[in-house]
Amino acid sequence: VAAAGALRDMHDALERMARRYDFIVLAVPISYAMLATNTIVPAPDVIICAQVGVTRIATLRAGVKGLRSAGKLVYGIVLWDDERPRI
Repeated sequence: VAAAGALRDMHDALERMARRYDFIVLAVPISYAMLATNTIVPAPDVIICAQVGVTRIATLRAGVKGLRSAGKLVYGIVLWDDERPRI
């Protein structure tokens, strides 16, 4: 119950940011983004980020499929060759 409330709070905060900015960048595991009912992604448009040499093709396929199932429009994939963001 607490986790669901935290996800809802995060979604609401990101939704406010999405209204103010042209785009926002989220560094989250794909599982957080593709939750159909409790997704934290506030907008329907998504670009997936993948880490070179770390993110598996199967994970990308599953992520795109899950995001599309959740009603998101996946525009593409960005590859980066650096450490994961530490927030």
